[in-house]
Amino acid sequence: MRPYSAAYGWRLTPAGYAWLSEQGFPMQADRHTQRVNRRFENAAVILTMYAAGIDPFANSLAALREKGGYLSASVLRGREGQHPIGISLVSGFLRLGGTMFAVHYPQTAQRVIIQREIDCAQSAMLGSGCTEQAYLLCGSSYTDIYRALLEEQTSCTGKRVSYARFYQQISPAYLLPCNKDGVLQLRLMQVANYRPRLAKMLGAPITGTLLSDCDFFSADFQFPARIVADMELRQVFRAAQQARAAGYHGLLLAAFESQKRFLSQIFPPPFFHVAVIDEQALCILEMGADL
Repeated sequence: MRPYSAAYGWRLTPAGYAWLSEQGFPMQADRHTQRVNRRFENAAVILTMYAAGIDPFANSLAALREKGGYLSASVLRGREGQHPIGISLVSGFLRLGGTMFAVHYPQTAQRVIIQREIDCAQSAMLGSGCTEQAYLLCGSSYTDIYRALLEEQTSCTGKRVSYARFYQQISPAYLLPCNKDGVLQLRLMQVANYRPRLAKMLGAPITGTLLSDCDFFSADFQFPARIVADMELRQVFRAAQQARAAGYHGLLLAAFESQKRFLSQIFPPPFFHVAVIDEQALCILEMGADL
């Protein structure tokens, strides 16, 4: 290995690539420089996927046509003479069922071109044969991710905007920390039809269209509820508006214990209440025992 620069860290030498190939790990040299922090961010995302039981070693979008998995953008950026994602800030692409998630690791100081990121995500969706598109916004914790999505900077000029503004333009968008909390969240999101199945376990069904963004009715609290364990937060505001319009004085949020403190800060009482989903319920979903 050799030092590249203070900002971009270390890079493998030709001898290093040759040695890896001899050990059975052939790799193409990285043709595009990346700041050293991006490499650590990419590694954190990959490890989180792996810990959740997701294959993080897809080597092309075509590979995601055949099965679910994660394709790191560093694989695409490292190919000689190819620029499939251009200067997009995307970290990678995750396929779960028929949905393609464009994975980002937002930072407050970063600037994005909204349409370029949306076009990149749509291209990945079509290239993998998926029918739905979504976004995963990663970070070290829920708080750090949310902070990066809130801090608007007045110095934005031209087409480049902050991640805070980008967040307002994309949907659905899920927060995902690269730690054990994110692993638990990904386990849930991998379960087919997890939302209606979990809602059936937690409460009574919602009837009518006035509460379309709510998932079930809580007999204990006597008002509607929304499952937020997947951490799609913006739909909570729509569910709250529907609950108020229907005459209810509260909205129940169903989440894992590790998410409760953060959610209670973003959605405080007295209107919002957070109820904990027992991890045993997730195990039941994963085994299909609820079917």
